[in-house]
Amino acid sequence: MWNKALFRKDYKQTKFILWAIVLICILALPLNTAVKLEQLRVELEEEDYNKYYFLDEESEIVDVDQYTVESIYRRVLDSSIQLTNILLFIMIVLLASVMIGAERGNKTNDFTFSLPFRRKQIFLSKWMLGSTVVAASYIVNYFLAHCIIYFSEFGSYLHWDLSLYFVVYSLVALLAMYTFSLCIGTFTGGVIYQIAVSVIFLIFPMGIILLLASLFDAHTASSYVSWNEWAFLRGLERVSYDIFLFQYNMNLQGLLYDFNHRWFDIPIQEMKASYIQLLIPLGYIAAFVPLGVLLYEKGNIEHNGKFILFDKLQSVFHLGMVVCFALLGGMLVSDFTPYNLRESRIYFYYAGFIGAGLLFYFISRKLLNMKLQLFSK
Repeated sequence: MWNKALFRKDYKQTKFILWAIVLICILALPLNTAVKLEQLRVELEEEDYNKYYFLDEESEIVDVDQYTVESIYRRVLDSSIQLTNILLFIMIVLLASVMIGAERGNKTNDFTFSLPFRRKQIFLSKWMLGSTVVAASYIVNYFLAHCIIYFSEFGSYLHWDLSLYFVVYSLVALLAMYTFSLCIGTFTGGVIYQIAVSVIFLIFPMGIILLLASLFDAHTASSYVSWNEWAFLRGLERVSYDIFLFQYNMNLQGLLYDFNHRWFDIPIQEMKASYIQLLIPLGYIAAFVPLGVLLYEKGNIEHNGKFILFDKLQSVFHLGMVVCFALLGGMLVSDFTPYNLRESRIYFYYAGFIGAGLLFYFISRKLLNMKLQLFSK
């Protein structure tokens, strides 16, 4: 699976992005942790508190030790991890796009496919190179960030089970995003298309909920039935939020709970990690690695430059894009409904729905059949 020749070729092609990932992990994890730790140190020195407690912003008595533990995780480690994940999200999409999409644009894959390797081996080599660099950079620098805290005066406030949860959840989620974006490149015809489709699908879980909520509200505007009153829709929203949450890791603390499922009304060191959430990113990896291999093996080189490489998928994407943009048009137009015409909101909605749907129907037909000349020379 791991071949030196393939490794050297992929590394040469993506070395600037790979080293950028390493640099981001260094700056956003250990260095940012040291800065946040110093801010916490100054804050604690400036607070007017005795040996046991002081007043927080809401003038409530807070135990110093409890306040310090929460600050270590919520304001130091969690802050560093969020910054790292946001920056790595951008670099991971770029890395996956250069790995496959850029090859289609400059016709490097013509040379790649002429090498004495199966396409399955080529794809897995790309996946392993990117995953290894991301995992190694993340683990090493998270360990350094943890050591900075451990060897400071705050070392006694660390809890290893929570620290392990932070790094495991974030790392698995990032690898899932890389796998997903790499899979997108197996059926898109160029780097721009791969980046665009990757970003669209990574925000799709929450985006589709907003579109469906607008559709639902337009049909219930006169009956004052709330979206939240429907259990099925609330469940769909919860699943979409969980998927969106794993993708961006904006609130790792929100996934911590105790056995009684109380949120933040207990000491953070007594909270337990919900590892069940790992099933979502692990499912992404388990599904999109074999799917990526299958599509990479069946991709047609002569379709490079087109939006979608497979003719059978074009009709699916065409329908999906038209429906989504129609829903978006309905949502935007319905927002301009005058308050005194609220009961007629559905007419505004369908005016936007039909108009945007027809407009994008013709645009998408042109888009799907067009080759980007920039990437097909």
